[in-house]
Amino acid sequence: MQTETHADAAVFERMADEWNSLHDPTRPEALFLRAEWQGLWWRCLGRGDLNVVSVRDNDGRLTGIAPWFVEDVEGKRTVQTIGYLDVGDYLGVVYAPDQAEAVLSALLAYLDGDEAPAWDVLNVGSVPHGAPTLEHLPSLAQAKGWQVETRVQDVAPVVTLAGDFEAHLEALDGKQRRELRRKLRRAEAWEGGADWYTVGPEHDFDEEVAAFLDLMAMSAPEKATFLEERGYRAYMEQLAALANDLGWLRLQFLRVQGQRAAGLLNLVYGKRLMVYNSGFNLRDFGAISPGWVLFGYSIADAIEQGMTHYDFLRGAEDYKYRLGGVDTNVYDVVIRRG
Repeated sequence: MQTETHADAAVFERMADEWNSLHDPTRPEALFLRAEWQGLWWRCLGRGDLNVVSVRDNDGRLTGIAPWFVEDVEGKRTVQTIGYLDVGDYLGVVYAPDQAEAVLSALLAYLDGDEAPAWDVLNVGSVPHGAPTLEHLPSLAQAKGWQVETRVQDVAPVVTLAGDFEAHLEALDGKQRRELRRKLRRAEAWEGGADWYTVGPEHDFDEEVAAFLDLMAMSAPEKATFLEERGYRAYMEQLAALANDLGWLRLQFLRVQGQRAAGLLNLVYGKRLMVYNSGFNLRDFGAISPGWVLFGYSIADAIEQGMTHYDFLRGAEDYKYRLGGVDTNVYDVVIRRG
C-alpha cells in the first residue's frame, strides 16, 4: 500500500470520481464522506491545515481516503476528520469493500512515519455503529503501543420503515399513536386549511431555501445563533443547492392558511432519509403542532417512496423517540501516542 498527502482544496474535485467510487451507499456515513460534501465543508467551515491522505494498492488503484485536517485542540496537535464535530453527523475513513483493515493499517503506518505532520492525537470521530473502522482501528493502533479510547460520542435515533404508514403507527406506543393521529386529524380540519409539499422544479428554489432558514431561525434561539456563526447560513444555502443538484434533497413544508408553518431539510442517500435540520413557526401556529404534523406526513411519504430507514441523525431529543426512533450509537476513536 502507498500513501500520498494532499494539502490543496482542489483534491475534492480532482479525485471526486475515484473517491466516490469507493462508497457503499447502504452505509449511513457514505453521504457525508463523499468528495462533494467534504469539499463543501472545507470551503465554508474549514479550519486548521488540510491533510487528506489517499491510499493506493501496488497497481495504483485507489483503495482508501482519510479526509483529515490538523488543528490545535487544548494544546495538542490533533488530526481530525473533515466535518467534525458540528455538521457532519456520520464520518470515518473511506475504503473499498473488504479493504478496511489494509487501508487503516497503511494510514497508521503513514502517521508513524516522517511524511506525516506533527501530531499528538488522532480523533477518528462520528463513526456510526457497524462501521469496519470500529472493528479494526483500535487493535491496529494498540499494536503500535499507542493509547486508544473508543467512546460513545452521541446517539442517533433511527426508525426502521416497513409496510405502510398504518403499520408504522401501530408500532408506536399506544399513547403516541393516538396523539399523532389526533394531531393529523386536527390539521386536516383546521380552519383555512393545512397542506404539505416537497419542493420541486416548479418552485422558486432560492426562495424556498430562504424560507426554510427563516423558519429554522424562528425555532429556537440556539438555531438563530448557529446560522449567524462562522458562515453557517452560507453553508446551509450551499448544502441545499448541492444536495438538490445531486438528487439528495427533500425540502418539505407544512402550510397552514397559506403560510409555511414548518419545514424539514432532509437528505436522501440510497434508501435512507436523514433529517438534517428543521424549522417551525410555533409563534403563529403552535396550536396545530406543526412539527408533529409535518413529521407524520414526511414519514408516510418516505414509506411510499420505498425508504427503509428514517434517520433522525445525532441527538437524543424526545420527539425522535415518540415518533418511533430507536438509538444507534455514534463513536469517537481517540488515539494518543504513548
